[in-house]
Amino acid sequence: MAPMHHATYVIETPDGDREFARTTSVADYLLDRGFANSDREPRWHLMWCLERMDPGDPIDVGEARVHLIRG
Repeated sequence: MAPMHHATYVIETPDGDREFARTTSVADYLLDRGFANSDREPRWHLMWCLERMDPGDPIDVGEARVHLIRG
């Protein structure tokens, strides 16, 4: 069985940075705070994008920028 890796996501926003260890927490934060629009970008799609991120290749979600710093 392949070793498990832990992902750490850092979200940069105009109000400061937040760190999360779970993809679901990142998606919920982005949707709840209005950075992502659930009509345009459903939660499942946001999570799909986050789970496929590469370290060093951030994605922008509204005014937020999401970084994967460890994977």
